[in-house]
Amino acid sequence: MILFERTVQTDRLRALWDECRGGNGGVVHVHGPAGSGKSALLQEFCAMAEATGAAVLSVSCTRAEQEMPLAAMGRLLRSAQAGVWDDLPAGVDPEPDDDVGGAPAEPDVTIPAGAITALARVRPVVIAVDDVHRADQWSIRHLLRIASQAPWVRILVVLTERTATGRRRSELLDELLHSSGARTVGTANLSRDAVRELLDVEYRVPPHAPGVEECWRVTAGNPLLLRALAPSIAARDDRPSPEFHAVVRGMLRSLDPPTVHVLRAAAVLGDHLEVADLPDMLGVPPASLGRVVDDLESVGLLRAGAFRDATVRDEVEADMNEEEQVDWHLRAARHLLRRRAPASAVAGHAMRAGRAPDREMVEALVETSEHLADDDTHEARRCLDLARRWARDPDLRADIDLALMRVELQVVPASAVRRLPSVTSAILERRLRPHEIAELVEIIGWHGGPEACSELMNRVTGGPAATGRGAVELDSCRMLLTTVFPDLAGEPGRVAGPGPDLGPRRFPARFRVEMLAFAHSLLQEGWTAATAEMAHNLLLRPTVLPARDARAVFVALTAMAWADRLPSPSVFDRLVDAATARSSPGQTAVFLAARADSHLSRGRIADAERDARDALDAVPTDAWGVGIGRPLATLIRATTEAGRDAAAAELAAVPVPDALYESVFGLAYLFARGGHQLALGQCAAALEDFRTCGRLIARWGLNHDGVAWRYGAAQALLALGREAEARALLREQLDDSDSGVARGLALRLTASLTFSDTTLRLLDEALALFDEAGNDLESARTLARISECHERRGESGAARDKRSRARRLAQECGARQLVEQLTPAPSTEQQPEILSMTTPSGGTAVLTWAESRVVELVVQGRTNREISDRLFVTVSTVEQHLTSVYRKLEVKRRRELARLCRSTAMLSLTS
Repeated sequence: MILFERTVQTDRLRALWDECRGGNGGVVHVHGPAGSGKSALLQEFCAMAEATGAAVLSVSCTRAEQEMPLAAMGRLLRSAQAGVWDDLPAGVDPEPDDDVGGAPAEPDVTIPAGAITALARVRPVVIAVDDVHRADQWSIRHLLRIASQAPWVRILVVLTERTATGRRRSELLDELLHSSGARTVGTANLSRDAVRELLDVEYRVPPHAPGVEECWRVTAGNPLLLRALAPSIAARDDRPSPEFHAVVRGMLRSLDPPTVHVLRAAAVLGDHLEVADLPDMLGVPPASLGRVVDDLESVGLLRAGAFRDATVRDEVEADMNEEEQVDWHLRAARHLLRRRAPASAVAGHAMRAGRAPDREMVEALVETSEHLADDDTHEARRCLDLARRWARDPDLRADIDLALMRVELQVVPASAVRRLPSVTSAILERRLRPHEIAELVEIIGWHGGPEACSELMNRVTGGPAATGRGAVELDSCRMLLTTVFPDLAGEPGRVAGPGPDLGPRRFPARFRVEMLAFAHSLLQEGWTAATAEMAHNLLLRPTVLPARDARAVFVALTAMAWADRLPSPSVFDRLVDAATARSSPGQTAVFLAARADSHLSRGRIADAERDARDALDAVPTDAWGVGIGRPLATLIRATTEAGRDAAAAELAAVPVPDALYESVFGLAYLFARGGHQLALGQCAAALEDFRTCGRLIARWGLNHDGVAWRYGAAQALLALGREAEARALLREQLDDSDSGVARGLALRLTASLTFSDTTLRLLDEALALFDEAGNDLESARTLARISECHERRGESGAARDKRSRARRLAQECGARQLVEQLTPAPSTEQQPEILSMTTPSGGTAVLTWAESRVVELVVQGRTNREISDRLFVTVSTVEQHLTSVYRKLEVKRRRELARLCRSTAMLSLTS
């Protein structure tokens, strides 16, 4: 092996050897940090001495033999080359006396010493002891005897010792290393230039190649570390080789316990390591600790108190067993508590230890979970689980139960529900503060409905009056619950609106109260200048929202959807992106659901379906509570509008909380389900859902324009043949509404009931309302009706223009079924008939394009009214087509027609 930057040391040893050969022996103390090349230097020297005629006796001491009497000396004497002892005078025994047993009081040190002295008269002798600090005390006594005679005979005793200021030498070893005339030779790490030279010469890595500087940074020029890392540098592999790991592991195991403790403290503390604080954590004097750190930096393991490379830290951690890791992380947690470090730092060590035996650690875990709740709910739950296991104080356990319930509602709602008894007990025993009680009652109500929370609210409001923040928090809780469940507003002690004093702006609940007041006003009074200003402020609100604020915002956005006043979808893009970037699934779901509503209100059914699905996927179904009614309703409506009845049926079968039907979210759900049932021809069930909407709206005193239930009910009544009742509902709708989508729907359905001079006027008014609202899908449907009117009046140019515009809007909305309905029929010159069928008598009947469309819908189970709506023709036209079809196909009723179509081959001619 080539020794780099060791010329001074080798020359010094060679000169001392020359003196020894001349009869002037002695002791040489070679010292330096671990891995700095002491052993390599000693081996090089022994090879040179042996080549010049020396008898070389060498041994490398180990920690395992440190308590074994004469272990080092025995191996030293047995290391001699063959024939060395043949020249000894008769009667001289080179072996130490093995009969002294395991613990001799005074071993006879003259036997080996005499043999070696006798050998030195024959030829020069080198006694080489590597890592002498690990030699057993009995062998050191022998070495002392030999060293005392060395200056007068040809014996050179060369001893290597690892520099370690934290280790105390024994008196014998100290005496040996300071023998009279002892000379010292020091080794150190290589310089940057020597590192470059070694890599170039031994591993063919050019001095300026990538990785050379990194090699210097990681190893600090320590030759042992350098040669272990060099193969990775030469192979341009960013990962340290297994050899490097093994060398680091070996170096760590060679260190003394105090030094290992410093490394373990550094590994455990990580980024929170401050060298000045280590004496407190380790219980050692600062001066002693400073010297140990200096030694570790000289070895190349640390730099400025931190690990030079993650490999060293990993090996230090791996060297600890599970019990030691627990102990060190608890030490670190307590140390950081004394330092008043951030709670997250303390909690991190408690989590690694899996224990929190001190109340301060439990409190740190709880505080950390609060910061994690919006960004990493799973980690927040882990913190709280540990805190719950170690908390002893009942009040603290109640706080933890509430925090756990809050987090679990986002990730594992079933677990949160199981905590209801314990947290309810905490409320009744008044272990929680007013604002915590308010939040808990709000959660229970959101997931369990009025029945679950009304008694708790009575108990809370019946106790001592809260003041300050507590009063505002309780007020916001009452407002949310009475807004979501309007029946609660009629119970004693409940008010639906805000109290007389919202409290100072420093209260966090202030924003919630303002949003809920806005939602309550919008649901009951509709859109006003005041609500418009509040809506603007809502959407300018910073996007970092606590869970309770997110619920209030969700209610406010639902109220805006109710009033058909949601802003464009692009407004929600920023809110969705920000919530997603923070990994806050609850807030992401809230804003996705609102964006889906915004898309649906503009007729963009494909976009609405996508966002509603994403909202439902963002958090578990159980975590939505009664709020699930809103995105689920949007999704059912979107799939129904797209004509995908099977998909809508699956969504309508999704289990929902019973409390949904007692909440404002249930109104949108009932309306969506009614529309789906109407599309399936289940008219009676649809009518019941629409009428339930109307009854609840009237009972709760809400604005009737929020859900066009009268329009849905009128459609169901018409399908059931109850036109007079349908007309009465439409008149009510028109009398109640001066503007808005609900009025437009009523106008269009009224216009379809007859064809007169007023029909176009009604449709034009409806179109203006839909255009004003930006609802392109309803505009497309109305344009199709207008096109039909123009066609019946013989105004073919106007009809084509309106139909073309309607088809373009339908395509933009993704309404494929409407696009198909608006596709022009082939001209009679090109294609007079498109469908041929075999009649029951065996003949062939040919249907026109219009007749075939009617037959297709009859087979699907559509009523004449539904067929007229789909094909944009009057019910009378549908009846005329059916009469012609019955005659051609020799059937008398719809059931026979459907059975014939399913059993008879239908041959499409040309398209």
